[in-house]
Amino acid sequence: MGFLDRIDPTIRDGASAFPAELITAIGDDPPTAREMFGEIMQQLAEQLPPTDVLISERTIPGPDGGFWAYVVGPLIGGPLGGLVWRLAAGRDEE
Repeated sequence: MGFLDRIDPTIRDGASAFPAELITAIGDDPPTAREMFGEIMQQLAEQLPPTDVLISERTIPGPDGGFWAYVVGPLIGGPLGGLVWRLAAGRDEE
């Protein structure tokens, strides 16, 4: 059974929009898949029209190590806001 066969059928069609090499790498070589996906996202970002919203990536330190986050805010001045999702192994960690 290949990786694509193990994907939930409700999202399998969406996965077919990505290159086959990326789908294979997700199942076989996750670090390579992350790199490939990052390159695709960069290419898509370069096609977006200019905006007055700043999106940055950073690591936020914590007691158990850091976690990666997007920070979204106005390009010039103004209050900053944020939304953080923490992906936990189990719901008992909330």
